[in-house]
Amino acid sequence: MSKRRALLIGVPEYESDAIPNLPIVRKDLEMLHGALEKSGFTVRSLGADGISHGRSKIRQALIRECKEARGIETLLLYFSGHGIHFQGKDYLVPADAVLDYAEFVEECLVPIDLSDIVDQSGAGTIIFLSMPAARESS
Repeated sequence: MSKRRALLIGVPEYESDAIPNLPIVRKDLEMLHGALEKSGFTVRSLGADGISHGRSKIRQALIRECKEARGIETLLLYFSGHGIHFQGKDYLVPADAVLDYAEFVEECLVPIDLSDIVDQSGAGTIIFLSMPAARESS
């Protein structure tokens, strides 16, 4: 069993017309997947197949990866897609996000502060990288 594992999450397409699609995300995940495997990582991908996932699937994938990381020396969590800075916090934007009503925006997003999930992990080291095309909001 590999002592290094990675979860790659990409959101190339969004349901809302207000959020531009990012077709480059597929290539991003494909290239990183290959490079990590060559470096000895066991890699799981979410979104590399072109299917964009919503908030629930993204959070569940992160939770599963952290909970199953017992004995893993290095766990890499990677996100490629849009991000947003909203009311002083940073978020990942899932495929099903609706940003039309400010009072409900946070309910649609995935917080970048993953401490609640990461604290449940048995991995020796966890690296979280987000490569979103940032989007500002008040």
